[in-house]
Amino acid sequence: MTDELLRLENIGCLNHRGLPLVENVSFVLHTGGILWVTGPAGSGKTTLSGVIIKERRPDVGKLSFRGQPLWGRGCIKGSQLRRQIGVIFQEDHLLTEHTVFENASAALRLAGCSRSVLRDQTYQALAEVGLTARAEQGVYLLSSSEKRLLSLARVLAKMAPLVIADLNMCEVDQSVIAPRLETLASYGCGVLIFSKQRSQATPKAPVTAELMLR
Repeated sequence: MTDELLRLENIGCLNHRGLPLVENVSFVLHTGGILWVTGPAGSGKTTLSGVIIKERRPDVGKLSFRGQPLWGRGCIKGSQLRRQIGVIFQEDHLLTEHTVFENASAALRLAGCSRSVLRDQTYQALAEVGLTARAEQGVYLLSSSEKRLLSLARVLAKMAPLVIADLNMCEVDQSVIAPRLETLASYGCGVLIFSKQRSQATPKAPVTAELMLR
């Protein structure tokens, strides 16, 4: 029996004019589960992901992570949540003045991992995305596709219980990142992927579900 990671109940968000951005979204994601949240531009995917990672408060509804509320009384702190999730944003949030290795290992360094664990897990993650030879180079030397792969490596190195990805429709996101994220479920991670449509390159594992926003 898998453990419940994330629960959303009737989540709704309004814009500054009181019009709905997200309406009545409910789902449960368990360990080892994969959920695609799909929909066209403006359907609320980025808004919903922002609610889950505590970047914006929902106007209605309840949500919890591992049984603890994300908002309201007794809620989990943002710093506590960030230690337990890995996130790939639509726009790469990289440390532009640092090396590829330093970016990929940033979460492990903050977690206080030993030097040997940090090095081994980071180089393993970089090898999986083909960036080992770039490890000591500055991020500014990377192409846009390589920066996306570095964002993936950062998540792979951290191996957080919950992985959230807000993907673009570019080739590297759909053909490389999406399939690799789905395989993380086999390690017990819960995987939540936001995209305009589900990638045709993914293995379509039986545990995968899809929620379509309108």
